[in-house]
Amino acid sequence: MIARSVAQSGSASGLGPEGRGFESLRSDHIRTRMLLIYIALTIMTETNIDNENMTGWFILYSIIALTVIANAFLKISGGLEQKYYLFAGLVILTIVNFGYSYVLKTIPIAIAYTLWSGLGITLLTIMGWLIFKEHLTTAQLLWMGVIIIGCVGLNLSTAK
Repeated sequence: MIARSVAQSGSASGLGPEGRGFESLRSDHIRTRMLLIYIALTIMTETNIDNENMTGWFILYSIIALTVIANAFLKISGGLEQKYYLFAGLVILTIVNFGYSYVLKTIPIAIAYTLWSGLGITLLTIMGWLIFKEHLTTAQLLWMGVIIIGCVGLNLSTAK
């Protein structure tokens, strides 16, 4: 039995023929986190929303994504070193603020801002970890989970 698994995996350690054990574990870990984020966002959007508020909610989630993109550009810009990325980030943030003003016509400010900031912080932290290789501690991951749970609970308890 063990000999068969060693023959299939290519080594006694189970790392596979390329020795990619840790990389594949990390990619599985990343896939699990992305799946949890997808589930949280699905729960938030799978509530009864009438057509009038649908646009507001769509724009809210869109500006959250745009905020993450804008912050990535600002990070890449390195302050004032790469002006095109800086300019792109500032233009996107301007668009985000116009979109946010529209969102406030249909969604209460306490709900909209909490979701915008909570999900924005969480997604930015994940982006920093995945793309910019910034270090995250277990405590930071735990508190991000609390933020996501709070955003889901807030959204589910809000009359739409």
